[in-house]
Amino acid sequence: MVENYLGETYALLGQMEKAFAHFLKALQLNPLYLEPLDNLKAIGGLKGLNLLDRSWNNFLFANN
Repeated sequence: MVENYLGETYALLGQMEKAFAHFLKALQLNPLYLEPLDNLKAIGGLKGLNLLDRSWNNFLFANN
């Protein structure tokens, strides 16, 4: 949880690269903790990426 909170703090400060690293570390420590995943999606949204759609497209193309 601490890693996620650090990521949120960095995100509020506008330091997205550091925030990303802490959200990723939080997921590595506990893959069942979904809040960091939501935060990563939010960062992706700010950068114009839709991570969910990209994952879905990879699944669709891999299975055809």
